[in-house]
Amino acid sequence: MSAGPPARPRRAIQGVAVVIPAHDEEQRLGACIDSAHRALDHRLVRSTQRRLVVVLDSCHDGSRAVADAHARRGDLIVDVGVRNVGTARAAGNAIALHELRRLGVPPARTWLANTDADTTVPPWWLARQLRIAGRADAVAGVVRVDDWSEHALDTRDRFEARYGSVPLRIAGPVGEPGDVGTAGRVADAHPHVHGANLGVRGDAYQAAGGFPDLACSEDHRLWQALRRDDRELVSTRRLWVLTSGRRTGRAVGGFADALRALDPSGASFNSRPPVRSARVRPAGAGASDRDLAPDDRTGRACRRSP
Repeated sequence: MSAGPPARPRRAIQGVAVVIPAHDEEQRLGACIDSAHRALDHRLVRSTQRRLVVVLDSCHDGSRAVADAHARRGDLIVDVGVRNVGTARAAGNAIALHELRRLGVPPARTWLANTDADTTVPPWWLARQLRIAGRADAVAGVVRVDDWSEHALDTRDRFEARYGSVPLRIAGPVGEPGDVGTAGRVADAHPHVHGANLGVRGDAYQAAGGFPDLACSEDHRLWQALRRDDRELVSTRRLWVLTSGRRTGRAVGGFADALRALDPSGASFNSRPPVRSARVRPAGAGASDRDLAPDDRTGRACRRSP
């Protein structure tokens, strides 16, 4: 009996980057950055080279001031004017890879952790991803809603019944990285992909083409590309983040629209309004903009915090 193709060797992670795109998020961005710093400071992450990249996309509020106030030494704050979450995520990840390579960490040893500006991550978020990185090229977690007050009373019940964001099995102390047995992994799996909770090894990300320039579903497209590349993918409910329950979001067809669809109109969680995602490129960028240096791609030099 054939043993199948040999597993790809996975080198130990030496560099970790958290990438946060933001569009007019002055109310929530500070909490997001603070939570990412706590995750980067976890005892199981501190031995790596660490960077946080905030991509401010077409912000007209006080997001820049908030980012500057919460940034610390080594963080990178970038301004782009594309109004496109896929392009913003791609720019942030390109800058993270460039910066870590400058520090001597190649993409094969880099872990890219993506989240959203209206989201906070637990302190163990990155530590758990690095544990998974030992056996996988990418991991997709789930989201939990921070506040249901803007929704009808039964919206939360509908969400939890149809989405199932509560972990079904947990092994080991709550709040610490751990693994689960075979039966636990089956119960733990899920079909969701969120840019707010997605980690990927740098070389796998590059080989898959990175985040596409889509205004919606850029996370799903990257996941599909990784699957086509026959990468080892893990979906786990044990990797969760806390995201905004607001009814009006920043992206048409995004999570806020999905939550509104759960209000007592009978619509299901997966019933999103049809969205035609357009490819948007920064002004002056050509067809090969993925190959440009980070500063050329974003249109402005990245700003490193003092």
